[in-house]
Amino acid sequence: MSTNSTQPLFVGIDGGGSKCRSIIVDESNRILGTGVSGPANPMNDYETAISSIVESVELALDDAKLDRSLMPDLIAGAGLAGVNFSSGRDKMLAWSHPFAEFHLTTDLHTACIGAHKGSDGAVMIVGTGSIGISVKGEDHFILGGHGFLQGDMGSGAWFGLQAVRLALSSADQLSPPTKMLDILLDRFSISHHLGIMEVMANKPARNFAQLARVVFQAAEEGDEVALQVIEEGAGYLSRLALRLLDQSPKRFSMVGGLAPIVLPFMDKRVQQTVETTLEEPEVGAVYFAREHYAAK
Repeated sequence: MSTNSTQPLFVGIDGGGSKCRSIIVDESNRILGTGVSGPANPMNDYETAISSIVESVELALDDAKLDRSLMPDLIAGAGLAGVNFSSGRDKMLAWSHPFAEFHLTTDLHTACIGAHKGSDGAVMIVGTGSIGISVKGEDHFILGGHGFLQGDMGSGAWFGLQAVRLALSSADQLSPPTKMLDILLDRFSISHHLGIMEVMANKPARNFAQLARVVFQAAEEGDEVALQVIEEGAGYLSRLALRLLDQSPKRFSMVGGLAPIVLPFMDKRVQQTVETTLEEPEVGAVYFAREHYAAK
């Protein structure tokens, strides 16, 4: 594909706990290519994060039929998980990145920009983690996002962790029986519950997030334990969403792989208020890059 060398190319990067998505657009906002790679949360693993960012952009260039040598010409906007913490942000700002420009913010911010097509509003991410933001001009009201070990209730990682915990407790006959035990045994092709512990030992949040649907599968089969987990997780997310709505945002949306799955279990007021996202988070990152490029 040929491009006009006098016109800048922009890349929007959405980096989360499980995957990194990149999208390359031209000056007229025409999508040229997309790429998806692994996790890109510098708080969890800085080296993996920068590797995933570069790989996803390389794949986007490949998809656009553009030479990878064009990477130093790209104006990059990146919304990353973990950069709401100073240590994660400082690492990324010190990175000798391969782009012409690299404009950094949180994945939450770019998700909000994309969801409302550059306008103010509120958004809640329900993916590997859970976090919400309401934006009014320069005022950012943020809730949640405390991390896998400290919180992130209602997130994919949290649901997956509950599935493992309750399955193991059930196997020891220390809590009510649950279909989640059989689902996990079948998923891992093992016959003894201790195998679950072996498979999941020392695994990061993204591995637990991959097990979130185990809870919802068991619930569909009438499992009371799984239904209680969903009630607890959805209840927390509902309270978070209602706190965001107390800020009177112009629009409210939910993003993340688990969002459409958990939404039917949430407070009716949330279900009646949530609106479809107008653009994806990586497009929000392009908006962010454009804004900072134009402000130079």
